[in-house]
Amino acid sequence: MGLRLLLDSTMDIQVVALLRKHGWCDCTHTRDHGLQRAADETIAQFAKDHGFLIISQDKTDFGKILKDRGWQYPSLVLLRAKVHLHPEHQAALLKSALQRHETNLEKGAIIVVDKNRTRCQPLP
Repeated sequence: MGLRLLLDSTMDIQVVALLRKHGWCDCTHTRDHGLQRAADETIAQFAKDHGFLIISQDKTDFGKILKDRGWQYPSLVLLRAKVHLHPEHQAALLKSALQRHETNLEKGAIIVVDKNRTRCQPLP
């Protein structure tokens, strides 16, 4: 589990502790870096500069930023849910997606996770 995870401000801070409990030790929140109110462009640049992948519930902002800039990194995991999910359920969905797609995320990818399926799109 060598991925470095950065959860943006759309994610519940409790998910960080739950992912750490599941073995994702290098997991932080934008709050930990003073970025809780930062623009998505700033967060994306920070993630790229520091080797993090971004985990968000933000509709498409990060995906658009990555594609528009032609970046291969940072990877993005987008958690989509039509209803609010408890942090434990969010962490379980993310854990499964991270394990299943770790190789893709290391190469540069956008992973979209919802309750019923996971989709993977490589970054350029």
